[in-house]
Amino acid sequence: MRSGGGMAPQVMKLYVVFSSLEIFDKLCSSFGQDILEALYASASSHARGWRGEMALDLLVAYGYLTAHTLVLFYQAVALSVAINSNSNVLLTLLISNNFTELKTNVFKRCEAENLFQVSCADAVERFNLSMYLLIVLVQFVFVQKEELTAARLHEVSHAFLMICVCEIMVDWIKHAFVTKFNRMRPDVYAKFTRILCADTAASATTQEPLANVAARMGFVPLPLFC
Repeated sequence: MRSGGGMAPQVMKLYVVFSSLEIFDKLCSSFGQDILEALYASASSHARGWRGEMALDLLVAYGYLTAHTLVLFYQAVALSVAINSNSNVLLTLLISNNFTELKTNVFKRCEAENLFQVSCADAVERFNLSMYLLIVLVQFVFVQKEELTAARLHEVSHAFLMICVCEIMVDWIKHAFVTKFNRMRPDVYAKFTRILCADTAASATTQEPLANVAARMGFVPLPLFC
């Protein structure tokens, strides 16, 4: 009973941390693309409204990058804590977090444009999650320098597999319910793919390759690699 009583506060703390960081990540992503585009425009423009415009845009961009990088860093740390804790804690956390995502998206009217944004957000979330898992793996092998026993390797592999399978299943159920309730055909996803391919082709001839794709998907790669 004592171990169960001690597990509940740990799960609640991790759930609050995960939810808060996810909200801050979405807020930073929504503003980040505009902030960086404003900085690029002020840096490449010869006619500026006033002298301090470039310095102000640079200061705002630096503050944004610092804040978003810290949010992503703490997301990776929270995931590492969940993986290294009891497997029941990780499973409970995944179920709670993904159930909230299902409840938010499934029982709402959704147009094709909204589904496109949800699909892009899921793709960005999976990419970020793969980067977090890579960071946790590097930390496990090179930083902690634990001995890779068969039991420990099985435990980490089981945690990684559980995270990936849970994420894929939740996204699959979410999109199945959204398309069913809103009477959308599955070929709508082929239309989304064509839109992203057209953006990729249009960006190939510009000075910023894939900038249109990143902007449409709401993906800001710079904080992730800082």
